[in-house]
Amino acid sequence: RKKLSFKIDDNLSGIKVYKAYLNDEWILMHYDPKRKLIWSETLKPNNPLAGAFKLTVEDNVGNINEYSVQIE
Repeated sequence: RKKLSFKIDDNLSGIKVYKAYLNDEWILMHYDPKRKLIWSETLKPNNPLAGAFKLTVEDNVGNINEYSVQIE
């Protein structure tokens, strides 16, 4: 994997903060609010994005959703 992307949305208060971790290390995610899309790209072509991924999204009233997946 060279790129990860996810749709995130909150219909009422809006997105306050989002955090992504790969193998317990923070990874930079880019955000396009118009498309409701976040994504990350590997900076090292020989080092694919693989392992335990966790995404946490919090809205402006404090509701938190978490998504975890093992990326092969």
